[in-house]
Amino acid sequence: MRCLAIAEESVSRGIPTFLVGQVIDMPWLTQRILKIPSLNWILKQTAFTPNAKTDYLLLDSYELSISDPFIAPSRWRRIVTLVDEVTPKYAADIMIHPGIDASWAKDQNIYFGRNFVPIRKGITKHTNQESSNLRIIVVGGGANPRNVVGFVARELQKYDLDFSVLLFIHRLTAMKDLDSRFTVRANGEELDVEARNADLVITTASTTSLEFLARETAIGIVSVTKNQESYYESLSKQGLVCPLGKVVENYSKFNHSSLHKLLYSYEYRMRLRSNTKGFIDLRGASRIVDLIFEKFNKFPILNC
Repeated sequence: MRCLAIAEESVSRGIPTFLVGQVIDMPWLTQRILKIPSLNWILKQTAFTPNAKTDYLLLDSYELSISDPFIAPSRWRRIVTLVDEVTPKYAADIMIHPGIDASWAKDQNIYFGRNFVPIRKGITKHTNQESSNLRIIVVGGGANPRNVVGFVARELQKYDLDFSVLLFIHRLTAMKDLDSRFTVRANGEELDVEARNADLVITTASTTSLEFLARETAIGIVSVTKNQESYYESLSKQGLVCPLGKVVENYSKFNHSSLHKLLYSYEYRMRLRSNTKGFIDLRGASRIVDLIFEKFNKFPILNC
């Protein structure tokens, strides 16, 4: 998702841009990629041969081996990596941490902070007032790890409140035993449409949470993987989101009292929205592409 936002910006400037890699079992993401005009999508690394004199690599991966021949520095003019705590130590000319943890300032080759959070062009600020019937979106990030959407849905059903809940999952399947307040949707373009009117969003501490933060929506977040813990801690500490628990091992650490407060307190939701005002200005992807221009002082071919 981070790389896709940067690719959108690169393409919009007329820069020849290639997305190299496969998308597995996430049809909504495939649709988003295909809708970016002039983006060259290459499924296999072997089908792309970089030019070491002209081509720049923007690498965002957790699984690629640091010794993979495709990312060898000798094959590229420059390498830029998107990194967090669990990113392998890839060779890079500069690193970008799209988060707000100040400890990243220790390395002079790292650019970090909210100004470098890449946000897709379809994201808009949320300006609507709350409805009398609380409108809630639950989305588990890109792949819904550990079925966080199903878990949150079952917790919400315990409340006798007048709300409507849209459950977004990466592959549309029936969710049994939910009452009429709940509707299941496949992740994709409809999420962006419905997000404009959502009063409350519950999601994972992932790139998706930053997108809703940029929208200036009231948000509750759950951390379900190790690489989400940094966002969870940072966003919670600054009062930008409601922390619902780090449940990497099991859901016994889910914070039920925080969910109760999030659902019952209009004032709390308004405070969360107020705290997000202007925090992310939607220009992170533009700054990253600008940084490549300024740092290397040459018009690049940007390969994601």
